[in-house]
Amino acid sequence: MGAGLPSINVYIGTAVDSDNFTLDDATKGKLDTGGTLSAPLGYTLSDITDSVRDGDGVTISRGGSRNQGPYFRAEAGTCSFTLDNRDGDFDPLNLSGTWVSGGVSQLRPGLVVVVTPTLNSVEGDPLFVGTVQSWNVSYPMKGSDSVAKVVCGDAISELAAADLYAQPVQGSLENVGARLNRILDNIGWGSQWRIIDDDGTETLQSTVMAQPAWTEMLLSSDSANGYLFVNRHGWIVYKTKSRFPRVSDAYFADSGIPVDSLEVSTDAAQIYNYVKMGRKDGNVQAFRDVTSEALYGTRSYGRTDLVVSTDSQVSESADHILSQFRDLHRRVESIRVTAAQDTETMDWQTLLSLDLLQRVSSTFSTTDGRTVVMESLVRGISLTVRPFVWDWTISTSQAPNVFGDFTLDSVSLGILDTNTLVSF
Repeated sequence: MGAGLPSINVYIGTAVDSDNFTLDDATKGKLDTGGTLSAPLGYTLSDITDSVRDGDGVTISRGGSRNQGPYFRAEAGTCSFTLDNRDGDFDPLNLSGTWVSGGVSQLRPGLVVVVTPTLNSVEGDPLFVGTVQSWNVSYPMKGSDSVAKVVCGDAISELAAADLYAQPVQGSLENVGARLNRILDNIGWGSQWRIIDDDGTETLQSTVMAQPAWTEMLLSSDSANGYLFVNRHGWIVYKTKSRFPRVSDAYFADSGIPVDSLEVSTDAAQIYNYVKMGRKDGNVQAFRDVTSEALYGTRSYGRTDLVVSTDSQVSESADHILSQFRDLHRRVESIRVTAAQDTETMDWQTLLSLDLLQRVSSTFSTTDGRTVVMESLVRGISLTVRPFVWDWTISTSQAPNVFGDFTLDSVSLGILDTNTLVSF
């Protein structure tokens, strides 16, 4: 805990840094020997913080605005800021400016951007890592002001744009982790910038990888009810459905970090009690929970493009969806946190390290005297930093309550332990 606000730093990566990790290099291609990951993607980072216009600040948005069906769905993260261009130095058409190499401006789409915080004179891990998507310069016809408005996207933007040609049929019966690594290898995504989990229980159909990389990856993840997203370091992360966090990483409201507002949602949007599931080129199976239907009416969800290799895996997927979404859940829709210069205390370390899919707990008192405790998973983080103010909106989704109903002969659901719920 501590008083005072952190500062924010904005960097752009221009020239390749010969001291950083270099793929296939005999010396710098080995971590902890000669190569380091001091700069994302091996670029030299140049500090442009002093040129960021305070009035617009820096805005970061990552994750998903709300769930899409029963799946955890991360959208492309963004970061935007405005640069002072009165001296023309941030104009890509200015070939005599600072950011020119070999007669070519380095200010372009694809330019690496890193945003970090500094707290108590110590610079922390990134809040955002991505690349420039647009660099727009305005020159007013009257007056001498000029700005460059920069919009950046995280790795999802690049993965969604990487639509390579179809390949020979490959990958039959490989597990989800192997499939995700195959897709990332195909587009040249470095192995050091991915964290791929796998419990080895789902096997997939073969693929020709004829869709954009992110589309292929989502299809693989959805087929196993997994969690796929980009973390604040810019790495691709995949977690299986059995390994969601059980313990809260952050506590809000009466139990920890003070909040400005906390919205609790109770609606039928996330109730599914009639599930129609099928694998690609396979039979469609229907599963229902009659108790839930009696309470809330029939609320259907359908998916017939799963790429699992057996119909039993389809039934397990449907069972998992029913176990999580057949009941009404009250969830914390959003948590609003504002820290200003006069904020006396704030758990900055927790806020600055918050990331997608972390489990958070909110304890609050209602106006009629009740105490409510709710746990949820972070699905989206929006942050705007202006002089003397840091403003967060943290979107969450319900924390999984069970792993799935007990299923005989299932590798994952046929084992009685703390992750399974037996229903008869």
